[in-house]
Amino acid sequence: MKKLVYLLMILVAMSMLIIAAPPEKVEQTVIKLILFDGSQWGETFSPKEYANFYMLAGTDNIIIPTKTKVYYWPITQEYMADYYDQNEELEGTLEVYHGNKLIKKVEKEDYSFAYPQGYYGGRPELRGGEAAKEAAVTYQKEVEAYYGRVMAYQEAMDEYRIALDKFWENPEAYKGRETEIPKEPSQPDYPVFYATEAQRGYILNLEPGTYTIQIEGQPESKRTVSVFNPRRAGPGFEIRPEQKWTMPLNSNEIKETVYISGKQTMYLTPYNGLEVNMYKYSKLQKLPSVSSGRGGEMVYFWMQLDYINDAKLQVLKDNQLIDEVDLKKWYVQQTADAALGYEIIEFNPVELGERPPSFEGYKVDLDGTGRYSFRLVDAEGKVITESERLVRSIGSQSRFFAFLLPLIPILVGILIWVWRSSLSASEKGTDKTSTPQAV
Repeated sequence: MKKLVYLLMILVAMSMLIIAAPPEKVEQTVIKLILFDGSQWGETFSPKEYANFYMLAGTDNIIIPTKTKVYYWPITQEYMADYYDQNEELEGTLEVYHGNKLIKKVEKEDYSFAYPQGYYGGRPELRGGEAAKEAAVTYQKEVEAYYGRVMAYQEAMDEYRIALDKFWENPEAYKGRETEIPKEPSQPDYPVFYATEAQRGYILNLEPGTYTIQIEGQPESKRTVSVFNPRRAGPGFEIRPEQKWTMPLNSNEIKETVYISGKQTMYLTPYNGLEVNMYKYSKLQKLPSVSSGRGGEMVYFWMQLDYINDAKLQVLKDNQLIDEVDLKKWYVQQTADAALGYEIIEFNPVELGERPPSFEGYKVDLDGTGRYSFRLVDAEGKVITESERLVRSIGSQSRFFAFLLPLIPILVGILIWVWRSSLSASEKGTDKTSTPQAV
């Protein structure tokens, strides 16, 4: 028995050593990929095991051929690169072939990502060449100016505290001189503009098609690039009914109808959308994963991108314009009673202080009668393509039939079962056969 216990302990220890063993790393040339997905840039890489990668057509992307260590991680079923162990970027001219024809040569250049509206304030911008260095310098100046404002603020606070102490020594002396009462200085504004440090890479922008790229004279860097267009593009809407603002519905296509129940208030938040192939889009975001995109080769879905905030919403009833609504910020606050309800109010930074708005959207009030639709228009009043949606109101009678319709197959099934049961009972009651009896 003791021998069996010792054997089990040895087996457990050996299994733990096997699990803890580091994966085998192999040196190879990979391609670092910083790819645009329609909204922002994400990073992945192309090892030799995944020598075909995907890009959105007509967008700037960063290509960086690099020699590093690659290993397979079985837990997540993906290849990974250890740039900390080895990270040697390849130099030279990037050649781009379409078939056997060399169509362009790309030189390495500086690049950076700029955020004109702040890091969390909008879509970043990829800047190359001198513009990349200028963006980094601009951000540095913004930071230096901010620290200058911080120093000035601290000095002003010191002066304010001294003046406030003097005020409290004899407040009565300031009667009739209220303008001389010391006021606390305002805190300095944070920098808005942000930019990453300038780095170097190959900026690649291609039309739809299949290409081959490599660093000139370095065949180990050779890769195939599949460049694709989205199948469709157009504005979509997040639709928030007032009663269920935390569960917005999405409408991505012009042919979709929005259904409401009687009189209703809803909030519409428009965004740019792309309909893309699931497999290609998944590989664009995470190429060296065995499971990414699996089963999605023939599947398309809508990708929600950045919000549209430079348009107005027109509401029509029976094809007549009845309202034009501006995009506003809204705040959801809990009601004070015990019912744990809430109300949606227009966001007011003066009243709400540092609390952020809950969401942005167009407020639309519908009385539930007639035929409604809504659409977006630009600053010039032109209707934005594919932005129109039809709205149908389901009245009490329609709701009754909508509830009754799914029950019809069940009722039909019950009637058939009753009918068959009655036939079976009838056949048993009219059976003329009987067992022979002895005379």
